[in-house]
Amino acid sequence: MKKFILIFCLLGCALPLQAEETVDDAIKATQQGAADMQQSYEKLKKYEKLAPAQQVRYDQLPDIKRPINDYGNVVGTDLIVKLGPLVSKLKKYYAVDFRVLVMPMIDTPDFPTYCQQLYDHYDVGGKAKGQDHGVLLVVSVLDRRVKIITGNAVAVAVTAQARVDIEQRVMAELTTGQFGRGVEIGVTSITELIDKNWPRTAPAGVEFDWQKASWPLFLLVIFAVALTLVVGGGVLMAFGTIVGGAFGYMFLGTFGLITGSLLGFLIFYNRNESSEFLEMFTEQDDDKTKNKPQSTI
Repeated sequence: MKKFILIFCLLGCALPLQAEETVDDAIKATQQGAADMQQSYEKLKKYEKLAPAQQVRYDQLPDIKRPINDYGNVVGTDLIVKLGPLVSKLKKYYAVDFRVLVMPMIDTPDFPTYCQQLYDHYDVGGKAKGQDHGVLLVVSVLDRRVKIITGNAVAVAVTAQARVDIEQRVMAELTTGQFGRGVEIGVTSITELIDKNWPRTAPAGVEFDWQKASWPLFLLVIFAVALTLVVGGGVLMAFGTIVGGAFGYMFLGTFGLITGSLLGFLIFYNRNESSEFLEMFTEQDDDKTKNKPQSTI
């Protein structure tokens, strides 16, 4: 009986201690949450000062002629420099015009319609040229609204569900006050999807990278000259080898360079052999003519 009484006494002492530890943990969690909220509030407060002067109404369209247009001063120069090559890559290799608009607040009752009007007004997709290769990412910081507008050609790579997922990820960063991080997630996610899902056939308007091709073309010239000297060919043989390799490289890369150069070499090599054979045959006829006895009258 004494043992049971001792156990109950120990439990009675332990329960208040456990309850006290639980209360302390709850207080610490509440204090940490309050500190995080205060930090986010301070970040938002800095941009609220800019909102009245740069607030945009539904009947106003800001200039988005640059790839990244940060009217909220939340992206920063370093991040713009970091994201710039990603946007340029889409323009260079896929003919996709990608633009970003960041505003402190956009005062409009219909945010998606406003973003679509902005896309159409500046012809981001190039519809006037018969294309629709455009992407517009709009971020309204203070009211935490995000919208991605894509042209019909880009919608194949960045589907409707993918756009919704990216918008939610960006809004999550805006909620915690990580405005620049939200813009970075939006830009990188869109570029990765286009790079991954874009059709591998070269679209109209893709620029040929001459800087990248300079070294293979230089080696092609050296190879053509050396091969011509070895087989005893002429200028036309070297020219045909170079032209064939260059055209092949433009359309099929390294495989096209090798195939085209060999094809050009063989074409002019056969011509060279044919001309030598004709010359030899002509010389034999001349010799026969000279050695034929002259008839006397």
